[in-house]
Amino acid sequence: MLVPASHFFGKVTGVSIGQGDDRDAAKSMADAQRLSNISLAETDSPSMLPLDNASADFIYSLHGVLRLPDLTSFKSLVNECARVLRPGGVAMLWFGRLTRLPFAPPGKAWLRGFDLRPDLVSGANRLHIRMFHARRAARSAGMNTPSLSTPLHPDTSWRLFRGGDLSYITAHKPR
Repeated sequence: MLVPASHFFGKVTGVSIGQGDDRDAAKSMADAQRLSNISLAETDSPSMLPLDNASADFIYSLHGVLRLPDLTSFKSLVNECARVLRPGGVAMLWFGRLTRLPFAPPGKAWLRGFDLRPDLVSGANRLHIRMFHARRAARSAGMNTPSLSTPLHPDTSWRLFRGGDLSYITAHKPR
């Protein structure tokens, strides 16, 4: 995602949370494309993004949220997104969706609002959360949530059996 973003933004910084080999991969990719506006920062904690306050216009995470260990880490990441976004900035975070169907997840997972499920390909645990908690985390961080949905069907209130296991939240920091 860094290369396409580099064509639209003056400076693009990828943040790797707990993935040590990402820096070399990003550097070789940027060198191969002859792009000088890509950099990568690393951190071990989602509650401490290595970016300055109000320094980002746009935050995008496709698979990073799936690697988080629990709902508290997700809330910390959303708070950090609010901290580093400039007023008017937008964050789009994809996360594993804990389905709305009460019989699908184990009862305790549904009540606590998150579950760790093994990925079918890699076997690594992936974080799945209830959509309610994603909206509440963004609002408690002071952001507005104009969009919260599954990628295939924006109105999930009656399409209970459709969509994949990923959802997203689009949140923006008010001006």
